Amino acid sequence: MRRRDLIVLMGGGIAAWPLGARAQQSSKIWRIGFIAHRYEKFYDPLFEGLRELGYAEGKNLIIERRYAEGNTERFQGLRRRWSN
Repeated sequence: MRRRDLIVLMGGGIAAWPLGARAQQSSKIWRIGFIAHRYEKFYDPLFEGLRELGYAEGKNLIIERRYAEGNTERFQGLRRRWSN
């Protein structure tokens, strides 16, 4: 191997090393509170989109779902649970 080839190879490895280090996921666990009248299928794309962005429920994401089951008076009680 020629000296020039070795320098190019080492330079490329050194330049790429920080890119690999930045790609690591943080250990932070995100939490989302989700309140709705009731479960509807049109909420699913929201959660699928989060998965596509790399958020995995139970791994780096917790989604707390609360449904009022059509009773709007329940919303106030559901909201109070998270405000403590």
